[in-house]
Amino acid sequence: VWTRLHNCSKFVWNDQLLKPVQSVVHPDWIVPVIHGYIQQASVPVYTCPLYLTVIARRSQRYAGTRFLKRGANDKGEVANEVETEVIASVESSLTLAGGRFTSYVSLRGSVPLPWSQDYTGMVPKPQIRMDRPDPYGSLASQHFCELFERYGTPVLVFNLAKKYEKRPRESILSTEMKPVIEYLNQFLAPEHRIEYTAWDMARFRKIHQYKVIDKLEEIAKGILRKTGFFCNGKELYCNQMSEDKKRVKLGRDQHVKSKLWRSQTGVARLNCVDCIDRTNTAQFMIHRQALGYQLCSMGIIDDPELPFESDIMRLFEGIFEAHGDTIALQYGGSQLVHSIRTYRKASPWALQSRDILNSVSRYYSNAFT
Repeated sequence: VWTRLHNCSKFVWNDQLLKPVQSVVHPDWIVPVIHGYIQQASVPVYTCPLYLTVIARRSQRYAGTRFLKRGANDKGEVANEVETEVIASVESSLTLAGGRFTSYVSLRGSVPLPWSQDYTGMVPKPQIRMDRPDPYGSLASQHFCELFERYGTPVLVFNLAKKYEKRPRESILSTEMKPVIEYLNQFLAPEHRIEYTAWDMARFRKIHQYKVIDKLEEIAKGILRKTGFFCNGKELYCNQMSEDKKRVKLGRDQHVKSKLWRSQTGVARLNCVDCIDRTNTAQFMIHRQALGYQLCSMGIIDDPELPFESDIMRLFEGIFEAHGDTIALQYGGSQLVHSIRTYRKASPWALQSRDILNSVSRYYSNAFT
């Protein structure tokens, strides 16, 4: 039990309290505490309910609120680092060896560079500054080494910060981040190099309006092909026989105790500036794409494409938006300013007033509390 906790110690908030007693008490008395979000909902599928579980684990290292904690510390630990896992299982899944369940994991976290913002004034968007030069990317190197150890490769960095601004602010981070990753990739084997994608989501939304979701879906498909997802047990015969071109080979298969399991390899690491609004929508689209293949692997649906109008997607979108609201409250002091429905352009007038109220709430929370 303690070995498993030690491997996940960054997400165990009472880790320091458990260390002195782990060798003298029974494992049943060791209760790890996580901070983040968890919700489970059931969907009736024939006579057996399907359970959807969303778990967000916030790192207790370099923890803090917006503006007070930015970038990375001297150990490469980043601000607002949250690991999100979506698990799909059936009622009979009580153990790892029995039942049928799948999962997919993604990660969000601040840009792993030494940067901060001076919030002594009343400016809604303080200027971003680089605290010190880091020509060899030592902070980013420590950060990505930890990701390699925990998740394996590939590590897919998806940067959603702005690239074009009249007065450089967010674009400073994009400008600094790309050369650091290119420098680090010089020391990695080609098959293990960090894959970096920068996409100015805010600018794309202004120009193309309704096509943000379509673009995110395209990127999500590419990410899923490289990482795959976890699924216990062998591939169902009906899936093996399918000739559908959408059923591409995802990730890798692993032999565990003479059973063939599908395994997720690597992780998608997302960020914008706050890792709240844009990041949550992009993360939702990746997990939406993964969920379709998760349900296919369990034999519940035949087509991995899940329409937004389906019952399960409405349920999943609601859960994931509540997940984003909770993470935003913990770090930024308000709910999501731009929700998933905002980017989908669903009920634009009602959502616009909600977004304005949340924006004012976030500013008040950061400035006066």
